[in-house]
Amino acid sequence: MPAHPEVRQTAKGLQVAFSHNGAVHLMGLVLTEQEADLVCDLLSVKAALDEGQPLGARRLRTLAADGAGPLLPEGVATELLALPLAELAQQLHACSQHDAWRLHRHHNPELAVVAEPCSRLLQGAAALGHRCLVRLLLALTPQVASPDSQGHSPLHAAARSGQMEVMQLLLSALPGLAAAQPGTWTPLQSVASGGSTEAVQLLLGAMPEQ
Repeated sequence: MPAHPEVRQTAKGLQVAFSHNGAVHLMGLVLTEQEADLVCDLLSVKAALDEGQPLGARRLRTLAADGAGPLLPEGVATELLALPLAELAQQLHACSQHDAWRLHRHHNPELAVVAEPCSRLLQGAAALGHRCLVRLLLALTPQVASPDSQGHSPLHAAARSGQMEVMQLLLSALPGLAAAQPGTWTPLQSVASGGSTEAVQLLLGAMPEQ
């Protein structure tokens, strides 16, 4: 049975339903149609890989602007193939419910942080330590890794949760995330009072020289 993504409007908000091989995976509630479309596309990409189909053959909502389909680095595709679709769906659901930016604001109450809708998924994946999902989002939507309007990035989320492997992944892919944004807390400042010693040491080593 072919994969079929659907965005449903419920009394509490938007929900993503993804039908595949006789099973229906429910995710959400998501904040916006843009976020729901991204969830649908990520699962469609996974289903295409599992079935050996070219990604361009899928009707995607946000990721394919030229009809060619998104391109995945070989390492990301290999890791995604090893992750069951049902587990990816569970991770996306957890990320859609995990407001990492709320934790950031709790530790930095002077910041009125509101994460951009699609960056919220990446921040949630970073906070929960979902390495494969972080790599997938970085590969397909690299723009959502940038700090939001309040300077909060996925590195803040990973650091606060002590997700060392994800921190190393983010710093390797985007070393500039460790730097300060004007008027905001750096990831190092956000974990200095309550983060793990390992996270602090890793961030200290990644800070640009003054």
